[in-house]
Amino acid sequence: MQALISYHYRKNFADFSMDRMHTHEPDNFEIMYVKEGHCTVKTPDGEHSLSAGSFILLGNGCPHSLEARNAAILNVEFYINREGVDVSDVLAAYPEILKLFSERAVDAHDKSEVFSALSALITELKSEGNGLCAELLFKRLLIELARSCSLKTNRSVKYVNTAIEYIEQHFCEPITAEEIANEIGLNRSYLQTLFKSHTGKTVLEYINSLRIAKACFIMKNTDLSVVDIAVDCGFASRQHFMYTFKKHTGMTAKQFRGGTKDYETE
Repeated sequence: MQALISYHYRKNFADFSMDRMHTHEPDNFEIMYVKEGHCTVKTPDGEHSLSAGSFILLGNGCPHSLEARNAAILNVEFYINREGVDVSDVLAAYPEILKLFSERAVDAHDKSEVFSALSALITELKSEGNGLCAELLFKRLLIELARSCSLKTNRSVKYVNTAIEYIEQHFCEPITAEEIANEIGLNRSYLQTLFKSHTGKTVLEYINSLRIAKACFIMKNTDLSVVDIAVDCGFASRQHFMYTFKKHTGMTAKQFRGGTKDYETE
């Protein structure tokens, strides 16, 4: 596989906001690194909040927009499968890079040497120096991306597991995704993205699946009223409980209780 570097910059943004989303060609990728300050990258899949030392890889035609305030940003764009730098040797040694290329948007904190590699590459490209040096620096950048995103995957699993542990301890209380995110030290939108990616459910869907499973157990084994069960399982009202119960089980609480049907969480 070959890659062609098409654009690069190192800029300071005092107050910048794109008025509409920009879409790359399917084989065009963009690495955006925040050296200082803060920026937000919006995509159809959600918002990516980037602070100093964070970066995002955008690709596969992912529409996106940028909002930056007092931010120093480094950027490189490149095409894959176009004549340029031969990266076959790097891909053979780091096959996880191909997985990155299959994603639309991946963000991570720099736990490797992404900044060092990216900064050196941009400096070399601006100097229009030895082409071989730029090729080697680009290969190094891909390697550092793979290393940082690999570390991110391990951290993501840890964050999700911590969130699940917290939910399992508190799901009968009126907890929110915001509260859980604060508890584990993430912003809410990032937690939602990680949680959905790893469990296939939103935070609220997961909470409600536990609540309904408990409600089913109580209904099969006690004579508690629906109102009492709703309160015991963390629902704010009887109406909310009844709506959620039917959504998850396909029947009303009365129908369930009459049939005592076995129920498993989705």
